Amino acid sequence: MAKREPHTPEMPHPNEHCLENLVKEVAMKDQQLFEKHEELEKLQARVQDAQLHFVRVEASLQTLQNLHSQSQEEQNAVALEVKNWLNKRYQALMEQVESVGLNPECITSSMRDLQDENTKLR
Repeated sequence: MAKREPHTPEMPHPNEHCLENLVKEVAMKDQQLFEKHEELEKLQARVQDAQLHFVRVEASLQTLQNLHSQSQEEQNAVALEVKNWLNKRYQALMEQVESVGLNPECITSSMRDLQDENTKLR
């Protein structure tokens, strides 16, 4: 059998160097893992922020679409009211025209004639 040399501080054990390298490598991998974990947490926070922003934008869009529909309904209702009012006013005006003995079908030409006369008098 070969005689072993005693282990002295000046002369490290042959496996001690490998063990130190492994410890350093594990420490380095732990640090990398920690950094990756922090990076992952930041990315998850960004994704959550983006999702929240998307939900808010989607809710705003839905609100705007609802307001647009409501506005169109109100606009149609107002347009119908105005149309009915104008029809009533027109009917009342035609009744007044008939009550003074004029023919409503000829009122347009009569009005043109009056406008022409008015223009000549100026």
